[in-house]
Amino acid sequence: MAKKRPKSKHDQTDMSEWIAGQPPGRRRGLRAALSGLRRAYDARESESLLWWHQVGGLVTEFFADGGRQYGDNVMEMLARELGAVDVDAVRRISNTLGQARSIAKTLTLREAKSWAKKRNSKGRPLSAYHIIAVAAVEVGEERTELLGECLDESWGVKRLQAELQNQFGKKRSRGGRKPQRREIPSPVVALQEVQLAARHWMADHEVWLAALGKSRRASSDGGTA
Repeated sequence: MAKKRPKSKHDQTDMSEWIAGQPPGRRRGLRAALSGLRRAYDARESESLLWWHQVGGLVTEFFADGGRQYGDNVMEMLARELGAVDVDAVRRISNTLGQARSIAKTLTLREAKSWAKKRNSKGRPLSAYHIIAVAAVEVGEERTELLGECLDESWGVKRLQAELQNQFGKKRSRGGRKPQRREIPSPVVALQEVQLAARHWMADHEVWLAALGKSRRASSDGGTA
């Protein structure tokens, strides 16, 4: 009779087994982090930047090497520990934990406390999604400047994302070069671009206007059906 194959760390299905397989010196801290994560997640203070930072800091405890730990399914196991019972719930909670981890890696606790106290002209604080949006900006001073503008100008997340697109261009892959601010063209180059756009408009504006009229009529007809 063939011997039963011992369970590898990749076969583990819950955090208790996973923690038991970690170095002895880490196990107590990981159990404490798991208990703290359960309590914090149960509180569900998702409007609080400090809640996101707390959850993210606890999640980070399970990634000692700073990586994703592919093969171990740590984030998915954490999601199940927090009540996920189906694939959709695992995906949703894993995504929340990943976003929280991004916030904890982007801001120190001191910075998180400072930003959490500030309000824009409408009396609203920065949301977690503002922080997530600037997480890819590698220079801390640039992140601070952007978040400051969010408060000064009362930017929503979409407005911030548009500004990031303008300043840094398309999202780069992990292996790509550091994003650079968009170059401002010289007056001569800018004028040439305007002239080229104007020529395109003069040549094709009748077609574009006709297509726009059809689109509006179709939208109107659909709304009154």
